[in-house]
Amino acid sequence: MWAQRRDILDVQHCAKTRAAPEPTSLRPEDFDDIIAEQIAQKQALIMMMRRVAALTRMMKLDPAEFAAHWKKVGRQTVDLTALNVAEGHENVVRANAKRRLEAIIDIGMR
Repeated sequence: MWAQRRDILDVQHCAKTRAAPEPTSLRPEDFDDIIAEQIAQKQALIMMMRRVAALTRMMKLDPAEFAAHWKKVGRQTVDLTALNVAEGHENVVRANAKRRLEAIIDIGMR
């Protein structure tokens, strides 16, 4: 057990002291992968929100109230999120993220 613990500590130490790899430039197929991943995530969120809407209806509650709550929480979360964007673009990126999130909630909570 001591050897296993020592191995874990060695791995953790190496991970902390190892320099980060040099960033590589993105290729066109990388953008395709990123876009495909974002679409899949959006679809998963919509399916989850549709399930939440169905459950709220089963409980005889109004899905619109839940949608309003999720939008409020979503906007607050986007405001608290640290973004890694070009200088001066943060407000535009946040506004676009809020708009996309609200659209996903609207579609999912129908």
